[in-house]
Amino acid sequence: MGERKPVQYGTDSRSGSNGHPRTAVPPASEQASDRASSPAPPPLESKSSGADPRDPVFIVRETGEILFANCALGGRSEEDVVGSSLFDWIPGDQQELVSEALARAFGTATVQRHELAGLQQHDPDAWYDCRLTPNIRDGNVVSVTLVAHDITQYKRSSLQLEATCRDLQRLLDERSADLARANSALAEESKAREAREREWRRFRTLMDQAGEAVFVSDPRTEKIIDLNETAARWIGRTRDEAIGRRIHELQLEFPVQPPVEAELEFTETRDTRRPLLLDGAHRRRDGSSFPVEVAVARHTIGDQSYVLAVARDVKERSALDEQLRQAEERYGTLFEQCWDAIYLTARDGRIEEVNGSAVQLFGYPKSEFLGLDARQLFARAVDIRRFQVQMTTLGTVGDLEVELLTNSGKAFPALLSATLRAAPNGVIRGYQCIVRPVSLPEAGESAPSAEADTGGTIVLAGVSGDLADANTALAAAGLRVMASDTIEGALEMIDRGGSAIQTAVFDAETAGDDLRRHLEAVRRSAPDMRLLLLTGGEPVAVAECVADLGIRSILRKPIHPLALIQKIREA
Repeated sequence: MGERKPVQYGTDSRSGSNGHPRTAVPPASEQASDRASSPAPPPLESKSSGADPRDPVFIVRETGEILFANCALGGRSEEDVVGSSLFDWIPGDQQELVSEALARAFGTATVQRHELAGLQQHDPDAWYDCRLTPNIRDGNVVSVTLVAHDITQYKRSSLQLEATCRDLQRLLDERSADLARANSALAEESKAREAREREWRRFRTLMDQAGEAVFVSDPRTEKIIDLNETAARWIGRTRDEAIGRRIHELQLEFPVQPPVEAELEFTETRDTRRPLLLDGAHRRRDGSSFPVEVAVARHTIGDQSYVLAVARDVKERSALDEQLRQAEERYGTLFEQCWDAIYLTARDGRIEEVNGSAVQLFGYPKSEFLGLDARQLFARAVDIRRFQVQMTTLGTVGDLEVELLTNSGKAFPALLSATLRAAPNGVIRGYQCIVRPVSLPEAGESAPSAEADTGGTIVLAGVSGDLADANTALAAAGLRVMASDTIEGALEMIDRGGSAIQTAVFDAETAGDDLRRHLEAVRRSAPDMRLLLLTGGEPVAVAECVADLGIRSILRKPIHPLALIQKIREA
């Protein structure tokens, strides 16, 4: 039966503690009289087997009345126990269990068994294995023999064993949980180790395939600790042969550790891990060599310091540096020898560089010219604003008519062109300005005669707009001008004039799609004639169309007459 904890309850003289009716116990004299007067009962058919003489034995009615007891209970003799209710000696929390077993024994005439936790008022801490055996008379169950076998020692051992099993199970569960956690941690560590190994193999493969030679060395012993395949190939040794050797044994012609004179700087910058950039050369086995740039950095891992050196072949960059140096040298030569005055400014207008022509034109010593505000070169404030507007809107200034001042304060007319100066990252650094002075006849001075004109005759083809306005200025500049408002008329002038016409200016928009055809006709009749074009479109596109026809200059419209005069003279 189920396990129950013994509980003690009080007795009731009229009924069992579970409310079962009980038979009143008559006085002893009456009991003796009843037993004497009652006929002897017939023999009973009992399924009860022999019991241990030490076990309590009771014969009870279906109501629980005790008819026989072989032991004293609760300080009452055997005679006094007889007639009491069985439920007086059963703990209250187990009375229902005993009542159900008793009812089944009478109802089914079968042996019933259950465990009983103690006998109330007798031995509450004892455990009994109770066997209820029906007593049958004439085929009917008239009573039940209850044998309570003491199993206290067994039960206590069983309970102790169960408690021990529970403790062991708890320990097993705890150890299993610990083992599961340990297995999980081991699995995670195994995954992490595999990931680190994959990462290391990937890193090693990439390092070995890198084009740069990588050396890791000990700064104290100057021994090689590691290197990649490129480095091993450079020095002509296997990786295993190189590791552990001192640097000087490798006979390198480029540094892989900081030189003594750079050690202080190296130490000061190692916390930020900024490498030193050192130059050297590597000599191949065949005797050829190439320049090398080495980035050297010191790193500390734990208590150990390492020097990482990355050497790269820079022969291509060296060639580019040489080309750049030569280009800068050529530019410097052109800058200084250019007849036009050139000055370079910062974005705020401060002059940063000038050529000799600018020094000669403006009359400033170079030491005073540098740092001068370029606005001091302008005679009129309106010219400064016009320059700023064109530069802001167009990004360039082309042949802007201005009046400039020399160091002595003398004003002179000039054509000013300017372009932006950009840094490699695209940031605007300033401007490059080119000045071409323009000389016009003084007031009242007559234009030179055609015989004295060394510029020859000028034909303006397609006179409209800009060319119409330039006609008067060209004549005032001493140039002999023949103008036609159509291209066909200009071509007739060129045919009639022959070699007397040395320059022709064509309006590309007036010529339209026939521009190249007209210019080819001019070239056939006058191969040496100087040709200039005006266009309102993109000069580069026009140049691609007539590139092989020997065009001296392509000018963007609108163009100032003074600029046109300057271009004709330059042509």
